[in-house]
Amino acid sequence: MPPVAAKSKAKVPTRVELCRELLEIERDNPEIFARIKEIKNLLKIDADVAGSFRETFPNLGWVSVSPSKPAVTMGEAPIIVIDAWQGLKQPKRDKLIADGLIRLEPIVKKASYGQVRTELHAT
Repeated sequence: MPPVAAKSKAKVPTRVELCRELLEIERDNPEIFARIKEIKNLLKIDADVAGSFRETFPNLGWVSVSPSKPAVTMGEAPIIVIDAWQGLKQPKRDKLIADGLIRLEPIVKKASYGQVRTELHAT
């Protein structure tokens, strides 16, 4: 049997403490965060000209950059006017579904993998 892990006596920071620390790091290093933002913008501009790219650095990591993309109209699709649909009696709705003119599909909200955003107050 594996040994029982010893409980760490180190205090786990609270959410409030972590949030404060994050903001303080950002506040105390404005030039670093400004440079990071500037570098990312320059890389995006380069990708807009050259296309997507990825640079890998052994024993350090990688950077992947994609160009911006404008919105593209792919075609047209019929849309149900919800107020009109709600106003129909059930037999009429059933007929439209049976005729294959309407197909009901579940409404699914995309999964979110979380995010952390910060914004410093002006000092």
